[in-house]
Amino acid sequence: MSRLENFAVDMDLLGFHHKNTTRTAFKGYYHCHRWGEWLLIHAGRGQIMVGERLYELKRGMLFYFQPYQIHRIYVESGPEQPYIRSIIHFNPQAVESSLGPYPGLQAFYRGLWLQKLEVNAFDIQEKMTYMEELLRLYASLHDMADDSLRMENDGLLAAQMLVFLREHYQDVPGAPHAVQRSLRYSEAVIAWLETRYCGTFRLEELAKELHLSKFYVSKIFREETGTSITQYIAARRMKQACILLNSTSLSLEEIGRKIGLSNTSYFCQLFKKTFGLTPNRYRER
Repeated sequence: MSRLENFAVDMDLLGFHHKNTTRTAFKGYYHCHRWGEWLLIHAGRGQIMVGERLYELKRGMLFYFQPYQIHRIYVESGPEQPYIRSIIHFNPQAVESSLGPYPGLQAFYRGLWLQKLEVNAFDIQEKMTYMEELLRLYASLHDMADDSLRMENDGLLAAQMLVFLREHYQDVPGAPHAVQRSLRYSEAVIAWLETRYCGTFRLEELAKELHLSKFYVSKIFREETGTSITQYIAARRMKQACILLNSTSLSLEEIGRKIGLSNTSYFCQLFKKTFGLTPNRYRER
């Protein structure tokens, strides 16, 4: 149950950490994330290694990391020299979906997500006041919003960040000459499921699409994400159910059908197992 709960929360569009502060020695290590990441430096000194490139870490630097892009942060931090940063992790598929009304920005984002990039950092010192005020405003609204309003705020913040990044990329992602990067298998699986999770899932169809065996696609997905495809689909359906419960007056039967669970009793059981309360109680609260 805990794994399913965590993965349901993981369906959010953004994960936001405003002005995280370290005043002790910061141990650098190589790491990567299944999601994409924006990292804004408010204070601190050091370096960030991305691939073979080394960037200066200082106030006013904005970093963008693609999913699974390995990077290492070296920081000289202590009581008199804190390391302060805001971190935005984002679900690539959810961001792409939220940009439907903005086709130009959506195309730019696909390039930012799926193509090989030459640059991962920008000095935005001149616009730092604007960026800090944007994140401060978002942080003040984030904890007070319900799920549906938070999704709207997340989408607006993602769009604003992308508009900002589009101004800074000279070689615009999405150009015809751009080189596609290799997707991790889990990224390809999630992209495939995003348009099909509301229907009947057949593992053989997914395996055929990826030219893999059913055994291997299940195995590699678990290795890369820490969960099974079945658990992922269940979590994705529950997240969509939360959105529909908050933003519509649809009956439980209708919501169940929309998320691929025509058995209303099973839908209610799974929802309660995931969130600890019934769909009706969730809607009331």
